[in-house]
Amino acid sequence: MIGESVVNDATGLVVYKFAVLAVVAGSFSMLSVSISFVWVVIVGSLVGYFTTLLYLRLYPYIKDHTIEIISTFIVPYAAYLIAESFEASGVLAVVVAGLKLSWESPNIFAPESRIRTTAVWEVMTFALNGFVFIIGWTGMRGVVSLAAALALPYVTNLGTPFPERDLLIFLAFSVILGTLVLQGLSLPWVIRRVKLAMK
Repeated sequence: MIGESVVNDATGLVVYKFAVLAVVAGSFSMLSVSISFVWVVIVGSLVGYFTTLLYLRLYPYIKDHTIEIISTFIVPYAAYLIAESFEASGVLAVVVAGLKLSWESPNIFAPESRIRTTAVWEVMTFALNGFVFIIGWTGMRGVVSLAAALALPYVTNLGTPFPERDLLIFLAFSVILGTLVLQGLSLPWVIRRVKLAMK
């Protein structure tokens, strides 16, 4: 279900991008947006897929464990840059590349390489989670929403302030804070209330 969640986030960010562009431009064309949306999604996904496919072809020539680990970082980054150069979704490209690489890793990586790579990625994930939590008090649970709100432009193409930007940031942070503090702190009470067994 993690893959589905990531794809949902990526798709949401693509829709968010078009919504922001419509507000900034001050106009909206359903036909134009629909065509652009299809291009962004399909091309972004294909770039992620074929970037990983190319990597899988080149992988047998990599003989060093350190380079193997570094290459798992390079593949999604390369997919992002290529997709963005085609004005497609770099986020979707990264998601597809990550899912494809994760799916194929048991078939291509040696057990030793998988253990080392998993350890490095776990450390990186932990470090990034901690960094995001300290800066935004959100953790990974709310970082996408907070980043999307903070990425709103200050002005439109007409030079007028982006409508309700401060309010949108405040609402995003409030929802994140509410789910972290209120929902998180109330969980033990809920567990005791419904008498769930804690092991």
